[in-house]
Amino acid sequence: MIEPPLPPDEEARLAELLSYRILDTDSDKVLDDITLLASQICETPIALISLVDPDRQWFKSKVGIDVEQTHRNISFCGHAILDQSMLEVYDTLKDERFHDNPLVVGAPNIRFYAGTPLITPNGYALGTLCIVDSKPKVLNNLQKAALDTLGRNIITHLELLKRNAELTQVNKIKTAYLSTLSHEFKTPLNAICSFGKLLEEEAKSQQLPALFQDALNHINASGEKLLAAVDNLLGIDNEDIDTAPKSVNTVGSKAFFHHIFHTLENHARGHGIQISSHVESTIPDTLTFNNAGFCKIMLTILDHAFRHAAPNMHIDIMLYYRLGDLILLVKDSHCGFTLKALNKVYVNLEDTPEEVSYLTKLRILVDSLNGRIKVKSGGKQGALYMCSLPATTDEPMLKHAPTTSRFTDNPAILVVEDNEINQEVMKSLLGQHELIADFASDGETALSMIQSRQYDLIFMDINLPGICGLETTQKIRETAPSIPVIAVTANLITDRETMREAGMDAVLTKPIEQASLARVLNLYLIYGGKID
Repeated sequence: MIEPPLPPDEEARLAELLSYRILDTDSDKVLDDITLLASQICETPIALISLVDPDRQWFKSKVGIDVEQTHRNISFCGHAILDQSMLEVYDTLKDERFHDNPLVVGAPNIRFYAGTPLITPNGYALGTLCIVDSKPKVLNNLQKAALDTLGRNIITHLELLKRNAELTQVNKIKTAYLSTLSHEFKTPLNAICSFGKLLEEEAKSQQLPALFQDALNHINASGEKLLAAVDNLLGIDNEDIDTAPKSVNTVGSKAFFHHIFHTLENHARGHGIQISSHVESTIPDTLTFNNAGFCKIMLTILDHAFRHAAPNMHIDIMLYYRLGDLILLVKDSHCGFTLKALNKVYVNLEDTPEEVSYLTKLRILVDSLNGRIKVKSGGKQGALYMCSLPATTDEPMLKHAPTTSRFTDNPAILVVEDNEINQEVMKSLLGQHELIADFASDGETALSMIQSRQYDLIFMDINLPGICGLETTQKIRETAPSIPVIAVTANLITDRETMREAGMDAVLTKPIEQASLARVLNLYLIYGGKID
């Protein structure tokens, strides 16, 4: 037996083969039909589309044989790709290259082989379309021509697949580019249009001169036209999921929040809604954060409230600053959510139906700002939005220590952890915040404890005996989606997307840093963060 030598252009040939991204892919009906046709035309029991990689010949399509691949050093196709023309071996026992080949002296007992190389437009042979028989044979001219024609059709099909894949990638890049342009153009325009409308409403209530009214009308009309023009130019649907820009700005906190809340309060009156706002006095005088994104979150939440307004509806808005996070609490006295709706916060966008839920959109918006959000609902008692966004300040941190209790009164905390040492660690960490927790050693026990006590926060170890932490969290979400669940894992490389889809609100990695724990506690146990 003579092993097939490497082609002189082997490195470039392999690069060409890999560029088609076809190795180890699923079956293809078009290629399977061609393989079957080759077997029928050439009257052989076996036909294969064989692709030759560095170590093997892998069969993309096959008829009459079950094996997926063989080693390259015993392959017939390894010889066939050395030439641009068909390789035909009438009787393998009479050919010194193959007479003692394992594929000849053993299954599938090859006595006849014919293979036409699959040549790409760049001149590289990826493999062959070959036919095999267990007895000597000679192809007639019609069969040879048909085999060559079928081989060229295989390359045509692979070229189409490759170009489709390239077009898909180009479209992805184009979509990402247009999305970036959309953010850069539409975000300030959305702000102009949204706040222009609010100012227009406020101007009416203040009975300002007609000059101001007319100017605001022109601003709003021009903003709407410009926004429509940008949408048409970029080919973007107004209903598409939109995220906030990544840029941050430094603002004077007092003036910024006062203006926003004053404008929103006046606008809400037109919908029969009363808004009360509270900005904690210890919030820094200046903050650097994504203020446009903050406004968009506020408008998204309040737009939903306005759409579902009811008589005597009341909304409380509270702002806190803790350890580099701007924390927003919005209490809506009317618009509560069902269990199913609350779980929409956690779903993957690709798994949602065509009409993406309001809560899914809101969570995606907060994710785009590197923030965290938790939505609680008390049914008829309305809903509570808890959101944190990264925010920094140059002012000394001691000045901004809260003057009241950092956490909600007597919070009920559950730690689900099977390792006794880790349990002691959590006791110590929580103890530094003067917090006490209940402990469960497995998921089943945790589910039982949740049935008998209403918890404000759960720390969930991922690797538990019995049902794992992810499955336990999924079961919690079925009945209690308002409880914040924090994943605790020793794995530094965490699949946060999978954890979020399971219902996790945040992830802490072991060993748990006190600062990371404090930021979690400050959001999910914030004073006022309970449904009344």
